[in-house]
Amino acid sequence: MNTKDYNRTLFELSPIGLALFTMDGTVIDCNGAYAGITGRTREETIGLTYWELTPNVYDEMAKEIMATLTRTGSFQHYEKHYSHRDGHLVYTENQFSNIRDANGLVTGFMSIGRDITTRKQTELEIAQAEAFSKVMTAHLHPDGRWLKAAPRLGTML
Repeated sequence: MNTKDYNRTLFELSPIGLALFTMDGTVIDCNGAYAGITGRTREETIGLTYWELTPNVYDEMAKEIMATLTRTGSFQHYEKHYSHRDGHLVYTENQFSNIRDANGLVTGFMSIGRDITTRKQTELEIAQAEAFSKVMTAHLHPDGRWLKAAPRLGTML
C-alpha cells in the first residue's frame, strides 16, 4: 500500500471526525465520523459550509479562529455545537489546522472533532447533584434534624 492509500484509509476509518474545508468554510472532504456528528452521510456533508453546520452563536468565535489560523496555522481545543440534521445540537471538542499546497500557500483547513455530548451531559448532571447536595446539607442540623424548609422541596419535608 502506498502512502497516499494508507493516509486515505486512516482518514476514512478514524473514529474521530475529520473534515477538510476551503478557507471560505466549505466542506471539501470528510470522513464518516464527521458526517455522523452532523447526522448526514459523507456525500450530503460535502459541499455544506461551516455556517450551515454551526449555530449562529459561534459566528464571532469563528472569526477569531480564522484569524488565529491565518496568523499561527492552528487553533487548539475549541468546544462548540454542531447542528445535527434532525435539529438537536451535538457538543464537540475540536482542533483546526491549516492545509497548505505544494508551494506552501494556505488553501484550507482541517477540522478534527469528536462528539462529547454524553460527557457534557454527565458533567451537568454531576454539577446539579452537587448543587442539590449543598442545598440539602445547608438545611440540616449536625444531629440530622431539619433547620428550615429546603427550597423546591416543599411538603416532602
